[in-house]
Parts: sequence; C-alpha cells; structure tokens
Amino acid sequence: MLLTNVLCKKVKAKTIMVMMESMVSGHRFVSLRERLGDKLEVIRFDPRIQAECVYKEKRKIRSMKRKFENCLNFHRVNKKKLMSKKQQAMESSAYKQAAISFKNLNDEWKVKPRNLEKIGQILSRLKVELTQLVFLPTDQTTASEKCLLLARDTLEIGAQWSIAKKDIPAFERYIAQLKPYYLDYGKHGDENTGLLESPYKYQLLGLNLLYLLSQNRVAEFHTELELLPPDQIHNAYIKHPLSIEQYLMEGRYNRIFLARDNVPHPDYSFFMEILLSTVRDEIAACMEKAYERISMPEAAKMLYLSSLEDAKTYGRQRNWNLKLDNFYYFDAIEEKKTEDHHMPSKELSEQFIEYARELETIV
Repeated sequence: MLLTNVLCKKVKAKTIMVMMESMVSGHRFVSLRERLGDKLEVIRFDPRIQAECVYKEKRKIRSMKRKFENCLNFHRVNKKKLMSKKQQAMESSAYKQAAISFKNLNDEWKVKPRNLEKIGQILSRLKVELTQLVFLPTDQTTASEKCLLLARDTLEIGAQWSIAKKDIPAFERYIAQLKPYYLDYGKHGDENTGLLESPYKYQLLGLNLLYLLSQNRVAEFHTELELLPPDQIHNAYIKHPLSIEQYLMEGRYNRIFLARDNVPHPDYSFFMEILLSTVRDEIAACMEKAYERISMPEAAKMLYLSSLEDAKTYGRQRNWNLKLDNFYYFDAIEEKKTEDHHMPSKELSEQFIEYARELETIV
C-alpha cells in the first residue's frame, strides 16, 4: 500500500509539466485526477496498470515539452528574421545615402585647385553617416565588403586632405582608423574577410613612417615597420622613410637635404620640411659649439639655405650676432649659455662632503 501511494505521488508530480500544453495549444489544463476519474481507485490497487499509466503520462509530458520548445524556437527564428529584415532595410538606406555623399566627396577631391574647406565639411557629414554602417570593424560586428570599402576610401581621402590642410593631429587619427582595414582586412589579413588591396595603402603607411621620424618617435617608427610584410620593405613608399632613418642614425644630414627633392609622392614633402627644420637646428647647434665665428655665405651653405636672405632670417631666429664684416659671432651666445649652465661647485662640494661624513658614521 505504501509503494502504491508513492507511485501515485510521482504520477501527480509529473503532471505539473502538462501545464505547458495550455501554452502550446491554448486548451484548458486538465489534471491527472480529472483524466483518470473512476479509474484512479483501480490504479491504486493494480501496480501493473499504475506503471502503464505512469509511462503514458511521461510520454505525453515529453511530447508536450517538445511542442513547447518547437514553438519557442519558431518564435525566436521569426523574430530574428524580422529584425534582420529591418536591419538590412536600414543599412541599405544608410549605405545609399553614404554612397551619394562619397561620390560628392570624390568629385570635389578631383577638382583642382581643391576647396579644402568644402571637402572638410563633406568629410564630417560623411563620417556621421558611416556610423549608421560598420564604420570601424570589430570582432562582434560583421559588415559587407561594399560597406568596408566605402569606409576605407573615405578615410584615405581624409588622410590626404589632412596633409593638404597641414593638420597633423587629424592625419594621425585617420591613419589609426585606417590600420584595421590595411592590416586586419587587407591582403595579408584574415582570409575570410580579406578586401582588395588599396592602391593608396603603402603610400599612406610610408607617409605615417615619415611622420613618426619628423616627430622624433623612433621607437614607434620601428614598431610600425615590424607590422609590414617583409616583401614590401623595398616598396618605393616604404624605402624612402627607411633611408631617411638610416641617414639620421649615421649623422649624414647632407643626404637628408638631398632627399628633399626626391620624394615618392608630393605629400611626403610636408613631413620632409618638418624633418629638415629639426635637422637644421641640430646643425646650427653644432656650429655654435665648433666655431667662434662663421661667414654668412658659409653658414647658408652648411645649413642648406637657398639664399643669404634666408640665412639672415634664420640667424635672427637663433639670436646670432651679425657684424659689419658679414660674419656671425657665437662668443656672446656661448658666454650666455655658460652663465645659464653655471655649476654651483661650492654647494655641490659641501653636499658631497656631508654625504661622506654620514657614510663614515654609518660604517
């Protein structure tokens, strides 16, 4: 009798799952007691019938559970399809608008002379429109090839525009945004998401290397160089900044000035002028140390200045003393620097003696 009661309790517990039937079919939930009715008394005293009843109820519960799960999966799939269709419609509309803006940008960029202000306005508007697409690809997002190409081409024009505008921070931002397209989605990136290689890729990456040299960021220069494929080291756009870096390390400043007129692209001249200005200051500092005086023509020659007027202007910037004999004198500059860098020898000696006494005390 005790065993019969336990089995009946198990049967009743299993019927709780039957509630899912109402969620699937919409019918009223029917309890086990209502289903069995008068047969319940017979089941209590017949173990064989009781076991058969339990088996049937288990099968019904499993069947209802499967129906319930299938219903949920059906709704999930339909919801995803509906959201996907809406997202595709929105992306299609956003892409069309961005494509129109890019065409306007590209047409304006090809016009000579370029209206940099107007191009900047179109760029700003287009970048806002690109945020509706996958502007910068990530691991959690996927994008079509046409969206990635549109964003990459926009950023490339932006990088070239920043050089024409002489906006160095903007150039640095554009290059940082272009790197995922060049290094992760390019020819040497992921094979499943590879894009056609841009014709401006190595031109802009080489320009970035020259920019790092002009800012004296040599460590970052070598880091960026390591990211490039070995077979592209001899590329004309990459070879130029590599040669400049070698001249700097060897102190062959004359070769740097000669390389000014031998750039692979006109955009390189902007950073070359910045680099040459830094090199010229280094040469001038060496001249102040090495000579007591130097003639203006000789100074112009050593500084690679094109005219005596440029030498005069540069001398005034350095506070050089130009006398009537047309010589620059550096004595006053050296005296001033000596005064500025006067070593307080007496005070230092007293400190060293005091340290020695304290060490003797400790020992």
